[in-house]
Amino acid sequence: PVVKPFMMVVCKDTEHAQWVDRFVRSDGFRDGAYKNKTIIVHSKQKGSETEANTRLLLDVENPENPVEIVIHVNMLKEGLSGEMSEDEAEIDHSTLMIQGIATSIDALSVGFTIASYNALKAFVACVLIAIVTLVICLVGLRIGIKFGEKLAEKATILGGCILIFIGLEIFVTGVFM
Repeated sequence: PVVKPFMMVVCKDTEHAQWVDRFVRSDGFRDGAYKNKTIIVHSKQKGSETEANTRLLLDVENPENPVEIVIHVNMLKEGLSGEMSEDEAEIDHSTLMIQGIATSIDALSVGFTIASYNALKAFVACVLIAIVTLVICLVGLRIGIKFGEKLAEKATILGGCILIFIGLEIFVTGVFM
């Protein structure tokens, strides 16, 4: 199978993400080689911009997809800075889709591991992963319903911390085990 590489760039805020995008698309960066090969993902996007980026992000590994660089805003920084207004904090389906994709990138690495399993073992692993993911999502939903207003401002910080923990766990397991 063909594996298309792509790069994720984490920015400190939405202005920084816009600056990085302009720079990467400019002729001054690698002679304009990435002019039409980037997308930006952050909480301030709305409507058609979010939908277009969702489609590109869903298909980022397809060799036909021109995107090679995904630029997004650091979730911890966005949450700590309180950068989002109440209107921006409201989550639509496109935003949920992008967050789901970003969170599922870890599943991609698991998929590479499962690829070496026989069909039954791979199926069982996928079912177990799906069940655990469903349970964790339902627990998060319950907590969100019960403590939603109290935790709303800190949800992005918690999400960023969880992603950092997952990344560290993958790193430690890959390097030391």
